Order: sequence, then structure tokens, then C-alpha cells
Amino acid sequence: MGKPNVTIYDIAALAGVSPTTVSRVLNNKGYPVSETSRQRVLDAALQLGYFPKKRAAKKSSSSLTVYAVIPSITNPYYSQLVMGVEGVLQKRGDIKMVLFNTKGDPKIEREFTADIARNSHNCMGTLIASISTEHEHLLQLQYAGVRMVAFDQHVDLNCHMVRFNYRKGGHMAATHLINTGRRRIGFISSPLTRFSRREVYTGFCSALEQHGIEIDRRYIKIANTETAFPDRMCDFNNGLSLVQKMIAEDCLPEGLFCINDVTAAGALCALRNQNIQVPGQVGVVGFDNIFVSQIVTPKLTTIDQSTLKMGELAADILLDKKSQEDEKIIRITLEPTLTIREST
Repeated sequence: MGKPNVTIYDIAALAGVSPTTVSRVLNNKGYPVSETSRQRVLDAALQLGYFPKKRAAKKSSSSLTVYAVIPSITNPYYSQLVMGVEGVLQKRGDIKMVLFNTKGDPKIEREFTADIARNSHNCMGTLIASISTEHEHLLQLQYAGVRMVAFDQHVDLNCHMVRFNYRKGGHMAATHLINTGRRRIGFISSPLTRFSRREVYTGFCSALEQHGIEIDRRYIKIANTETAFPDRMCDFNNGLSLVQKMIAEDCLPEGLFCINDVTAAGALCALRNQNIQVPGQVGVVGFDNIFVSQIVTPKLTTIDQSTLKMGELAADILLDKKSQEDEKIIRITLEPTLTIREST
């Protein structure tokens, strides 16, 4: 719960707006408020530790909706995450799910959450894999009385979360490559703009340091931009192009750790096109253990992220009546396991 003595007048004074504007933003009344003023109000509310008192749910038992907000519907990882959610909701039978695809765009994510907050009638709650670096916009859900569970990515708010030990997973992947006798270890990734990617990379670096291996920047390739295309996989193309760049620069490592399995699939394609043997010349490790890892050639060694379980746990928390009643914040962290296949 927030600080009990904070009022909309305190927020208005800090934000430099009128109390009426604060009320409109926090209550999502739909009145026109500039995006600049809205952000100032949310920033001030967060700084002052303001959270509303628990509100009565505005739901009818005949029509309940859960909103799921994810950054991609083309990446099989997120499809599997949503399948976990869907399986739990189907057992209830009286809840429907509405899926929002932000296409990896924080602006679209903010627009979706604002829409959910403004139309919260019959909303059972929201599950969100936020890729924004700032999370003030998610306060609108809490102010509208919408239960929220963050999954996949870390959120800097006082809310339910189902997380994954990404750092340990990155450490585990690099350690495996080292244990197979490789010393020139590389890493390829989409931009490190997400909490999960930064944590994976941190774990990767710590494993190399632990084993006395200096990080060679020639073997570290991180894409400069991330653009979602409706007709092809961004991660696959990143894996393909980054490995092609390594080959062109004659700096191919002995072991290659990829930020996810789809990126690894692109990397395997680039290596195969140049008749580079995997795992003979280069060992490759992915991250996720989605179905792609078992249909590529060779089958991919990867870090199992318990993706389906993450979706199931997030939905369970959202529907749990006990947590609704006592307002206890639930935080669950899933641990990685290494799945060894043909690529190492």
C-alpha cells in the first residue's frame, strides 16, 4: 500500500498541474490530458509513493476478461507463454482473454495500458510482459483498480511478478561452452534494451571472468536496432546477419551463445550456408527451449526457461482469491536448466 497521507493536492503541487488534472489522470476519466501532463502526474505519484485504496471490483460474473500484453506474436517464445495463460483460463471456463501485441514498441504498450485502464469494467486483470525501461504508465492500471501480474520482464513497481533467473541462465550457457573445451566464446543478441537481455549478458560475462577468459569484443555482436516485421522474424535475421558479419571479419569463435533460440536458428543457418560444421568447428547454445530448438539442424543445446510454467503461474496468481483478499504481493523466480542436444 502507498503512503496514506499523500493527496492529489500533493501530487498536483509536485507535478505543477491542477488537482483536477491529477484526478483525471489517476481515475482515467477519458478527459483530454496532454501526454506531457499525464507523465508528470504519474512521475509525481510514483515519487510520493501514492497508491489508491483498494477498490471494489467492477465485474459481472457472466463476462470476465483477462488482458495479456506481450511484445511479439511472431516469436514462438511469447506464443508459448500465452499458451500457459490460456490453459489456466480454459479450466475456469467463464473467462475470456484479449491479447495485445505491442510489436516491441514502448509507445504502443503505453497506449494499450491506458486503454485497459479506461475500459476496466469486467476486467479480471492484466498480465504484462513489459519491454519499457520506465513503468510509470503501468500505475494507471493500479489506479483503475486493475489487478496486474508482470511476467517475463522485471517491473519496478509494487506488483505481482513471475520472473526468471536470467543471469544464472547466461552463466550456465557460457559455462557449458567452456566445459566443452572452448576458450574463444562469442555472444550475439538483439539490443540490450530489455532487463532480461542485460541480465543474460551479465551472467555470460561473469562465467568467462570466473574461468579466467578475457572477453574479446570481436566475438561480441549486438544489433544496433530492433525492428519488428510482420513477414519475417527479427531475431532470426539478427542471428543470420550477425554471424555473417563474424565470418566476413574472420572472427568466428569456437563457441557461440545466442540470446534466444530464434536468434540461434539464424546463426545456424549462416554457419550452414558457409559449410561451417556445428558442433565440430563452432558450438552453439540458445536460450528459451522453445519448439524451434528441436526442429533445427543440428538440434539446439539451450537453456530451458520454463516458459509454459511462467504463463501458468502468472494466470494462477491473477485468479487466486486469497491474494486478492489479503493484498499480499507474490514474487516467484523460476530457475534455469541446461538442455544439451547436438549443437554442442
